[in-house]
Amino acid sequence: MLERYSDPRDLKKYSLQELKQLAEDIRRKILQIVSVNGGHPASSLGAVELTLALHAALDTPQDKLIWDVGHQAYAHKILTGRLAKIDTLRRHNGISGFPKREESIYDTLTVGHASTSVSAAVGIARARDIQKENFAVVSVVGDGSFSGGLIFEALNNAQGLRNFVIVLNDNGMSIGKPVGTLAKMITKLRLSNIYRGLKKHTEFMLGLLPAIGRPLRLAVDKLINRTGGIIIRELAKRQKAGFFQDLGFTYFGPLDGHNISLLTVALKYAKDFDRPVLLHVLTKKGKGYAPAEKEPSRFHGVSGFVLETGDLGRAERSYTKVFGEELLKQAAADQKICAVTAAMTDGAGLSAFAEKYPERFFDVGIAEEHAVTFAAGLAADGLKPVVAIYSTFLQRAYDQIIHDAALQKLPLFLAVDRAGLVGPDGPTHHGVFDLAFLRTVPGLVLAAPKDANELKDLIKLGLSCNKLFALRYPRGKALFGDAERDARNVELGKGEIVYGRPDAEITVWAIGSMVAPSVKAAKQTGKSICVVNARFAAPLDKELLRETVKKAKKLFTVEENSIRGGFGAAVAEALTELKISLPQIICGVPDNFVGQGSIEELYQDCGLGAEDLARLFDA
Repeated sequence: MLERYSDPRDLKKYSLQELKQLAEDIRRKILQIVSVNGGHPASSLGAVELTLALHAALDTPQDKLIWDVGHQAYAHKILTGRLAKIDTLRRHNGISGFPKREESIYDTLTVGHASTSVSAAVGIARARDIQKENFAVVSVVGDGSFSGGLIFEALNNAQGLRNFVIVLNDNGMSIGKPVGTLAKMITKLRLSNIYRGLKKHTEFMLGLLPAIGRPLRLAVDKLINRTGGIIIRELAKRQKAGFFQDLGFTYFGPLDGHNISLLTVALKYAKDFDRPVLLHVLTKKGKGYAPAEKEPSRFHGVSGFVLETGDLGRAERSYTKVFGEELLKQAAADQKICAVTAAMTDGAGLSAFAEKYPERFFDVGIAEEHAVTFAAGLAADGLKPVVAIYSTFLQRAYDQIIHDAALQKLPLFLAVDRAGLVGPDGPTHHGVFDLAFLRTVPGLVLAAPKDANELKDLIKLGLSCNKLFALRYPRGKALFGDAERDARNVELGKGEIVYGRPDAEITVWAIGSMVAPSVKAAKQTGKSICVVNARFAAPLDKELLRETVKKAKKLFTVEENSIRGGFGAAVAEALTELKISLPQIICGVPDNFVGQGSIEELYQDCGLGAEDLARLFDA
């Protein structure tokens, strides 16, 4: 079926059996690609039938389909003209792992963060009505994203919209199990599923009649296809979802998210409503691939796996892992240390902490803003909260860092994971702005370790210095220098010379992950170069800066962050303050959104590889 398929218009012509076969073909293709390229298999496998139904019921791209997060959209990409290039998924200069406006007219928005789609959908629907256009707007949102406050801000402004549908794709998961009262509300709706009960009893009866079971199943499918509208209307009458109804939505569901026929009918019915509709569908994360069904959290995001067995290989010891280990060690000695994360317990390296100290661990759901302000409350009453959030998601909590932490002079520890370039996930996930936006916060200490040993040192310092402390560290394998060691004391705001002499003709100030390639580059040139591990972007070690540029003819700064407003800009400001005039070259991420690829490929794109730096130092 996949070989015969051309574009979404074909789906309207296919029989139910052909659609089911196409679903299986798409699943096989997703597994083949993601097992090699890595990606998000569990989410996309669970949304195959839903995706088919969406494109069969809607008139895309005229009707606007908006995916929340977008990691479940691999089937959507296959169905919308990108099958020939799907082998390049997540590769350098290939197909993005998320919807991308520049890639296809079917991708209404470029997405990669949770809880954004409903706001955008409301905006598109309002613009449509102002311009007297006629198309449906459909937002597909996972149940995990409903823990994000942005969705509720959007729901509050969706009243009165016509041809407007929110599809709640409920698989009982975000990356891990959803948490909080809102998750319980959705669970309650899920458990009240009339259709699922009917389906379960029907399948049981058909199982008692194996000889004629298959023909009867086909007959049931055809009956649903013809009378689905009646089923939907009956569900709408019987099911009560006061929360959504009070917000002005008509609620349909829950429905079997793997029944293409019923989903198609429901979507056709819902998209023509003269008021907003919330269509609640139940899907299984990892559907059709036993290892992913069994362990959906492990198959949420993978770098690859053995297709035949589901073996994910041995995970390398990452900076995230070292962070989690050291935090656990520090927490054993200090009962005031607690950990907060936003739906990233495993991803942030906090699973062991959560298991050992459940009373001191808080997963607040996909709610980064709340995570920071909640932690500020913990700190205000004397605890030592550590807020572990990926750099790209911490952007969402900038106001809370300023208003609720810094202004209050509260000692929060911000563990900024995945700082810098993160590889195949691309521009929505690169953490290349945190040095710029965090160093502007008054009183905030901003540090980045040169290796995993120094990561331990800075964790120890951050938990003891009684300040608002942000520690950024990269994704990937932990490097320990010569050998792993225990945490040592580090002086706040002090850098160190790691190569060469302070009276060298060329001075290189590097921070974090860029220290090692800067040293390697300096050694390749054979020139008189002094390389400094700045260690802190705020406060900057101005005494060491003055010392290392006394005889320098040129100064380079190197960072895995945007060149606009980041570490290099901090050094430039310090030079001005010190009244030192010296040619400075800022090396970092260019002033544009960097694409996807391996870290090595992206370093080359940005001129941050050791060979690139060596040529620059040698010029």
